[in-house]
Amino acid sequence: MPASRYLIRPRPPVRALAIAAVATLVGAVVLVLSVSLGWPVIVGVLAVLLLLGGAALAGAALWAMRRHVVALTLDEEGYHVAGAGQRHQGQWADVTRVAQNQAGDRLVIHQGQARTHLVFAGRDEQLIADVVEDIKARLRAVHG
Repeated sequence: MPASRYLIRPRPPVRALAIAAVATLVGAVVLVLSVSLGWPVIVGVLAVLLLLGGAALAGAALWAMRRHVVALTLDEEGYHVAGAGQRHQGQWADVTRVAQNQAGDRLVIHQGQARTHLVFAGRDEQLIADVVEDIKARLRAVHG
């Protein structure tokens, strides 16, 4: 069975992006109004700070979303999980149990006392089903 690779992506940070959009828009509107209507300089400075804060929040939200992508590789010998500055791996022969929560968005691979948690935050049901079937097939091949 050839190796399989899955990318588990986090849920988009909708709330952070909405706040960033509102802050950037309000900052830009207040900045334009303060310049065109001759408001005090402090209002323009606060508007620029709000605009820059919104842009920084949007950038941080997008950076965090890209940074938390997890790569799951399943091959003949075992599994490899890499992402968000962490690496986990295990051999299929050592896997004692694989469990899925009732909501279906989390998998836990048990190896004795060690646990590897896979969280599918995007709720991509097809991806979850593909990963579960792939793991089942590989465990059947090893454990019979």
